[in-house]
Amino acid sequence: MNTSSGSGITQQMYTRERRGIYRSAEGFDTVAKSERLDNNFVKKVLHPFCVYDAPLELTSRGEKDESQFPPALHLFHTENGETVIGRNRYLSTDFTGQRSAFFAHNYVVPAVRSEEILQHYSDWLNADFAAELGGDPGTDLPELNAIPVRNAERRRKPLEILQSLGIGETLFKGMLQALMTSVAGKKKVFIALDVPIEELSARAVELTEILFHALPYEFRRRLGVITYANEPKSRKYIDLTFVEKGSIRQGDRSIEKDFTFDLVSGRASNVDFGEQRQPLADLAWKSLTRNVSALEDFGQFADEMLRGESTERQTSLAVYNELAVFYEIEQGN
Repeated sequence: MNTSSGSGITQQMYTRERRGIYRSAEGFDTVAKSERLDNNFVKKVLHPFCVYDAPLELTSRGEKDESQFPPALHLFHTENGETVIGRNRYLSTDFTGQRSAFFAHNYVVPAVRSEEILQHYSDWLNADFAAELGGDPGTDLPELNAIPVRNAERRRKPLEILQSLGIGETLFKGMLQALMTSVAGKKKVFIALDVPIEELSARAVELTEILFHALPYEFRRRLGVITYANEPKSRKYIDLTFVEKGSIRQGDRSIEKDFTFDLVSGRASNVDFGEQRQPLADLAWKSLTRNVSALEDFGQFADEMLRGESTERQTSLAVYNELAVFYEIEQGN
């Protein structure tokens, strides 16, 4: 199942319209796409991510203002190496003007460009998306040379962002190690930030950027994230999901084995890494507070050391803890 035979970045748009590309009657469907984007890929990979469940906080009070609904950005990698960057945006009315809907816009980066995630994760997390369909259903969308990036405001320093979210050293180290464990296995990571609902996705992007920066390269290649969901749900390709406040409930058996961080209540589950040494987490925290570029240097060092190794070793937290020790010794520490 190939997305495209070239190296261009393809696009797809999905919403509720009079007709779509795959259905002739009114309803939700892909309404525009790049010509070379494979139809099976659209239906099997993209369509399951074209969904928006409005926050309970907003629906319970009958909110209609679209600006109050956090967009849901997703970034993930498929088995064949494609990278999907997309956004689902709430619409107060559809084409009839009588019911609510949502609009999805996805970019698909071909596998031949998969390594770009190592350095371009920040741009991709801050991608610029269309707000609505700009033409008639069935429109062919152009292939792009690069992901459009929205005009970014002045970026705050990582520690400023973490402090504003109430995340200290111990909590950050727990998140980083939980995320690495999740990427390597089947457990998921769910985070509920203590921020206003309309800010959730934007603040989730800020934290995800910091986590991406702290992750070794092999984990950057694999990490899947969604910046807003109304409740914890296990999704294919996704390791990290940011959820609405109040949706992480104690005793919820569906997530009892997953990593959860509820910053509202201050509770975290399954994140006790014991008294074991945490050299990688220590290095990451020290780098964030003193020398941010050291994490890129370590990323390259670890990637070279593990080149040709098994996937199990390339995604082993214990192995990276060992490499962090070797790296510190090499640096004279």
